Amino acid sequence: MEGLGFVWLGAASAAGLAAGFGLGLLWRRLKKPKKAEALSEPFGSDPSVGEGHRPPSGVALAAQLLGLAKTSVAARGAVLLGRAPGGGWKVIAADASTRVLRGRELAAREGLLGLAMESGKELAADPVQPGALPFLEGAQGPCAALFSPVGLRGETRGMLVFFRESGSPFEAREQAAASKAAFYLAGLEAVFAHVERLEGSQARQERVAAGLERMLRQADPVEIAGSALDALFDLVPARAGFGVIHSTRAQYHALVTKGFEAPTSFDRLERATWAYWVLTKGGEPLYLDGAAGQETAMPLLYTGEQFFPDKGVALILPLRGTGDSIGVLGIVGSSASPFHEQDRSMAAFFARQTGALMELALLNMLNAEMALKDALTGLFNRRHFDEQIRMELRRSQREGTVVSLIIADIDHFKQINDAYGHPAGDSILREVAARFRAAVRDVDTVCRYGGEEFAAILPACPQDEAARVAERVRLHVGATPFSVDAATKVTVTISLGIAAFPKPVSSGLELVRAADAALYKAKNSGRNRVAAGPA
Repeated sequence: MEGLGFVWLGAASAAGLAAGFGLGLLWRRLKKPKKAEALSEPFGSDPSVGEGHRPPSGVALAAQLLGLAKTSVAARGAVLLGRAPGGGWKVIAADASTRVLRGRELAAREGLLGLAMESGKELAADPVQPGALPFLEGAQGPCAALFSPVGLRGETRGMLVFFRESGSPFEAREQAAASKAAFYLAGLEAVFAHVERLEGSQARQERVAAGLERMLRQADPVEIAGSALDALFDLVPARAGFGVIHSTRAQYHALVTKGFEAPTSFDRLERATWAYWVLTKGGEPLYLDGAAGQETAMPLLYTGEQFFPDKGVALILPLRGTGDSIGVLGIVGSSASPFHEQDRSMAAFFARQTGALMELALLNMLNAEMALKDALTGLFNRRHFDEQIRMELRRSQREGTVVSLIIADIDHFKQINDAYGHPAGDSILREVAARFRAAVRDVDTVCRYGGEEFAAILPACPQDEAARVAERVRLHVGATPFSVDAATKVTVTISLGIAAFPKPVSSGLELVRAADAALYKAKNSGRNRVAAGPA
């Protein structure tokens, strides 16, 4: 059972439970040995299983999934180790860029591998000498390493090893990501046993594998939900379907439909709907057989819906990650072709996979967004400013519009820090950022430019209009005193400089310099005012 177990483990380390079962199911197509000892080669291939059709390479798929896992923890390489026949470890798979020594059995209870196995928890170390990673080919010099044991039924059965340059130890959030991958692995054996009990033809199994592969290729939550609906339509007699993504943590909400048009006014789930009930209270799939079969008369998705007939059937499934619900999937069919128990089981299985992939996609999206945000103010950071200004200048040239830039600076901010302390200064920075953001348009990009400086990119906005926006920001910031503590309030003002592209400046560098020069003009003219660059 060692080899088969680690086909599941290698896949799941990259994309959670969904990826794990996807590789496990492909493994069933790759090899169906008659004797247990034949499982020692987990990625073998038996063409007779596919009746002459050679399936995709399991090694290639495992390597691709490990590459995704490597990216999720910002590692230079990722290796999956599994149990060897002698009781030690051996390489099962590695990402495409990592060179490994295959066929070599490693001691089970020695070194960092042994410590990680004994603890049953993630183990991060920096520096790690090459001898501690004997499965790497041509390893030179020390590195930082993260060992993530994968346990099944209280036994450590696999080890995910990530490594990167020494001096960059794996942080707690990256260890948590590895821990989540291990969490998904814990239920793989039961999931695989469940799917093995499902009846169906080889064609049905291929549709299952194809659906999982489609989901694995997606990184966007909406695309994952759409692929899941496509797969469900291939597997069960559905006529309409929907996916609702509702993540409060990532502040992400979306609706995906299939077989009917989404309402233009839809932005949140109505409370008096079955989709809302499953999202907030259900926890388990809900099967409805026509309106007459509902204990409470409620629409599935929204009031006035037309896609659920009186003699229809509907299955609403929760999407869950490792925590709370993050959405629902719903499919609708006809009473003439109801969803049988096997259909419902397969749909619930797909919902679990979708939830795991959805959580990973939302987490990656949140991490990517946080990399572009200033931690103190919540505004975009200087990195995002540099990217956005280039994009807006290209759009300006393409569409023949004007881009304006505002650069602002808090007046006498050092005096505020000296008088009231840095915590009070940080509080004022946050409030100024919030007032700045509230005073500009939704299409404008507001960034923390550095220290107590802010910048706003105003697309399709001539300089005279930008001057009015800047004046509105100045008034909005200075209108109400800021609270330093319960008894102390302080008035804060800002100075602002504006400039426009493509006239009179003709490059992004000149635009920034012109706005910056206008800011200094405002500061030197008495502060708490707006100054414009050359017109």
